[in-house]
Amino acid sequence: MGEFYRILGNNSWMLQCTVTQICFDASSVRLSSWSLTSTLEIRITIPFVLVQANGSRSEIDPEISKQLAPVLSLLRETIVSLQIETSGALKVLIGNGGQVVLEVPLHPEYEAFEIKGTGEFSDVQYLAGPGNSF
Repeated sequence: MGEFYRILGNNSWMLQCTVTQICFDASSVRLSSWSLTSTLEIRITIPFVLVQANGSRSEIDPEISKQLAPVLSLLRETIVSLQIETSGALKVLIGNGGQVVLEVPLHPEYEAFEIKGTGEFSDVQYLAGPGNSF
């Protein structure tokens, strides 16, 4: 699962784990990396941006099914790092070769995203509350 994992600072993690599962439900997208001993889950509940290695940008709303297809390209890709920006937004670097970026802003009324890890990734925990309550 994870070849290495390191905390870079407050709310910033360097990882090497593969996206093994992508789940869609009525109001969220979940990217998961799991093995028998560790898991990492990123749940996104608000509109976000997926920036491909070639620079193309897709705005994705988890509640609009027709916008979700680009997320499928992340299956079996490597999550390289997670960073909570000073604004509270989440930036996820993903890439086997080229870099793909997920950008998730905060939302004034809803929990924007949640990161949960177990086992090797048990220190990777974060819940982005409404507004700036991160």
